Amino acid sequence: MGEELVLLSDKLSLEIYNFQIDKEEVTKYKIDKIPATILVAENGSNPGVRFFGIPSGYEFMSVIEDIIDISNNNHGFSEAMFAEIKKISQMVRIEVFVTPTCPYCPAAVPAATGLALANKNITGDMVEAREFPHLA
Repeated sequence: MGEELVLLSDKLSLEIYNFQIDKEEVTKYKIDKIPATILVAENGSNPGVRFFGIPSGYEFMSVIEDIIDISNNNHGFSEAMFAEIKKISQMVRIEVFVTPTCPYCPAAVPAATGLALANKNITGDMVEAREFPHLA
């Protein structure tokens, strides 16, 4: 998926790491399952938006929307809601389990990833349920 996606714009880049060999990156991005896609901002900051499994079907749009939101630094929340989200001081990991054919999942993923964009203490993960049935 990533190879084709970066062909669409010269503003996108792709780095591929080996889970077994590239331990520094695995630790840096807290990757605990593969395949994993980690979206990183242009300045190299990690906004905590991660996709585990292949984001296909309805979920492919979640990747596109998150790329746009990261590039625009847009979490999508009102100022009042953003102020409340910023108060979260503990590390929070939100995992949204999805399937390629679920029409409801695409609304849940941006909610989780938007929270991650709004607060560095939050990580928003999309987890493809068919690829990780033992977790689902």
